[in-house]
Amino acid sequence: MKRLLILVLPLMLVAGILAAAYPNFTQSGNEPDPERETLLYRALLAGLAELHYDPLEIDDEFSKRCFKMYMDDMDNTKRFYTQQQYNRYQAYATDLDDLSLEANLEFFEVTYKDFLEQLDVVEGFYKDILAEPFNFDKDEFIEFEGEKINYAKDNLELRDYWRKTLKYRTLLRLNNLIDQENEKEKAERRSYVELEEEAREKVEDGQRKYFDRLKKNTRNDYLNVYFGAVTQAFDPHTSYFPPREKENFDIRMSGRLEGIGASLQEDDGYTKVVRIVPGSASWKQGDLEVDDLIIKVAQEDGEAMDIVNMRLSDVVQLIRGKKGTTVLLTVKKVDGTIKQIPIVRDVVNLEEGYLKSAVIQQETGQATGYIQLPSFYADFSGKGGRNCHEDMKEALIDLQKKNVEGIVLDLRNNGGGSLRDVIDIAGLFIPQGPVVQVKPGKGKPSVYRDRDGEVLYDGPLVILTNSFSASASEILAAAMQDYDRAIVIGSPSTYGKGTVQRFFELDNALPRGTKLSKPLGSLKVTIQKFYRIDGSTNQKTGVIPDIIIPDAYSYIPTGESSYDYALPFDKIKETDYKEYFSPNSYSSTITNSKQRVQTDTRYKALETNARQREELSKMTQYTLNLTKHRERNEQLEAAAKEFEELDKEIEGITISETKKVTDEKLDDKTVQDRRKSFHDAIRKDLYIYEGLQVIADMMQ
Repeated sequence: MKRLLILVLPLMLVAGILAAAYPNFTQSGNEPDPERETLLYRALLAGLAELHYDPLEIDDEFSKRCFKMYMDDMDNTKRFYTQQQYNRYQAYATDLDDLSLEANLEFFEVTYKDFLEQLDVVEGFYKDILAEPFNFDKDEFIEFEGEKINYAKDNLELRDYWRKTLKYRTLLRLNNLIDQENEKEKAERRSYVELEEEAREKVEDGQRKYFDRLKKNTRNDYLNVYFGAVTQAFDPHTSYFPPREKENFDIRMSGRLEGIGASLQEDDGYTKVVRIVPGSASWKQGDLEVDDLIIKVAQEDGEAMDIVNMRLSDVVQLIRGKKGTTVLLTVKKVDGTIKQIPIVRDVVNLEEGYLKSAVIQQETGQATGYIQLPSFYADFSGKGGRNCHEDMKEALIDLQKKNVEGIVLDLRNNGGGSLRDVIDIAGLFIPQGPVVQVKPGKGKPSVYRDRDGEVLYDGPLVILTNSFSASASEILAAAMQDYDRAIVIGSPSTYGKGTVQRFFELDNALPRGTKLSKPLGSLKVTIQKFYRIDGSTNQKTGVIPDIIIPDAYSYIPTGESSYDYALPFDKIKETDYKEYFSPNSYSSTITNSKQRVQTDTRYKALETNARQREELSKMTQYTLNLTKHRERNEQLEAAAKEFEELDKEIEGITISETKKVTDEKLDDKTVQDRRKSFHDAIRKDLYIYEGLQVIADMMQ
């Protein structure tokens, strides 16, 4: 189609235009509301055009992106639409630009109507399929990678795909039931026929509940999926938040939740764990990990509910609950193993999300300070809360009073936070100078500097990062690396998020006097990019450590570069700065560390483990043969046991606390358990251990 540019208008002008077109705008329930939908569509596009760091031209490329994102979001595992329907939709693949400029929802209407029809068709499959026993001796396979699955040519072929899907789910339940029976006395065990029948009954019950939930979705729920595809065509961090989702986001950002404390996202039909909130119930329990796929959810004493292909908002509602109640999550690990994890819901203890520090004493006599910073938290409300800069100052002063010879600053799994505090913390380690550049799309970069001219800590410094160190963490690690102030140790690269987003309430674009039964929601939009002081951005590439130690995710695609339509890496002019030490002053230390990593058997085991996980992550096709499935599980369990030594404590170190626990609401046992957990984690951590060796080399 012809290339079209959306008119870039300030949001305050958008309100005037919309006022002329829709003077009496209201919203009704689940029925189509053309006025509201048109208004929302235009407000989104106007906001994106005005506010986005690099607004797209509304042309064929934009259309193709929207088409792909929407089809993936609606049916990524191709279990509803057929090839015949998809062929009809492809006619819109290069028309969505024109339709968008007209705020025309024709494409959505066609796909939504078909989806409702297909929902009824597919719902009719499962009862007949599950009415008869499955033959688990037959060699069949099922593919779970959406991009490798073809659309069924018609509903008959689609039914066979559902047969395989239901057979696999029954296989998993049957396998678990067999394991449970094998733990009983032989005389008490039930027969295979009984177990297979029970497995099918449980799957049928799960399917019934699944379709019941799907049918409760409103038209607006699916329309929000479409608007989400429009916004994420710009970049993965630009999103439309309907009112309920924005409310959920605010709850997550507040740091106070009654739930498990894990950030989740939809991933190819699964619910994927993308972050464990420090101090949360999941964090304390310890078994739930980033990149786990949650496949079932059960309430205490209740039946597990299959959540594969369930909408994320519904999954979240199942997992949330009152403090003290238990939720049981069945998860698929990165290595393919299935594990059930019980988590007692709790209110996230903010104290656990704050900086912690300790002194690590080695047999050699070396005393090293260790600081763990889970996030760059700050008192945004101005109500007298804590901020990480002040806590960092206190920790550095305290550690130096204890005569530590170096400091290991741990930024692993730190997803970012306050930019102001990043600048202030960087200033604790350098006299003065630029720390980061921030650039809007069409404007000149602003250089954020430390200006106080003082250094609070000038000794050896090591920074630990991993693939989940993002945003503000990357700013600090990059600045210390550019200044040659610290040695960075970590997995092959950090997350690679070099962008900043801001929320804009779409209601603010409405004309005065407009009456809404519900708000329009919010637009989260990428407005700026971060750049290092050397002129390069962390976007997509992340920060490359000076010393690379493999971890479980080293060879598995993660981070910004794994997203569709992520903004590109680029460079701007470097700032005027001077290295803290002479360039390459740490070259011999880095060389020594690399030699240790290459020769130490423990680091070799980490490398082997990472490579095995890489191979397992590529396995997307699964057998429907029970014997082969159980043999595969045994192989996976045996492989996992080979790396149990990586969980052993490192000998020859003792740990002492530095910071006083200040939360008076915690009883003594909780305080003691928290301290023990913190110390135990340090004693088993090979990355911290290598940091200690690097500090020793830096002192020579």
